[in-house]
Amino acid sequence: MRFNEIRWIVLMSALNHVAYAERILAIFGFENPTQYSFVESLLKRLVQRGHYVTTITYFSPEQSIPNLRNIVITENEILYNELLNTIIDPLDIDHFNVRGKLYSIGFKICENILGHESVQNLMRNEAFDLIFIDVIFSESLFGFAQHFKAPIVGLSTIGTTSRTDELVGNITPQSYASINRWYSQNINLWMRCLNVALYALERLHYYYEYIAMI
Repeated sequence: MRFNEIRWIVLMSALNHVAYAERILAIFGFENPTQYSFVESLLKRLVQRGHYVTTITYFSPEQSIPNLRNIVITENEILYNELLNTIIDPLDIDHFNVRGKLYSIGFKICENILGHESVQNLMRNEAFDLIFIDVIFSESLFGFAQHFKAPIVGLSTIGTTSRTDELVGNITPQSYASINRWYSQNINLWMRCLNVALYALERLHYYYEYIAMI
């Protein structure tokens, strides 16, 4: 009798574990392997707890893990390298030209993700309970939340930006936190005023140029 009770307890515990196994979609289309390692340990831990994880990257993982499926968008590797080269361009390049190029590359990366056959199959045939996503240049991918009726956990592996701060409600006073690569934080009053004006113009550029393109 005692053995039967223990057996039922073990069985119910196992069923409870299976019942709460979630299907998780993790989209990190802009990260290189080093940046991806920031979240890889989290995803592996979720798999160890019995969840099913599907990742979208532009590179293949170093090792295959059961219940961790990877969709590789190979054409985005070229775009990532282009994005990286744009970021490290000389400082005398026009600020809005750089921003426009970054937005254009980000748009193409998202377009490749959404148009990939494996991703299309996910959207037609599968369901997810939770979505992890890097928020940088990923606005067009936020629609996955509506499509799968699943909440999004937003992450950023490159640190803070004015857009990231806006999403999470961080206070970023532009009279102090410079968005110009040629300004340091030791700036005078006139430079602070220019920084605020540039930030306002950049927000207009973001919403009426980039978001309109999406």
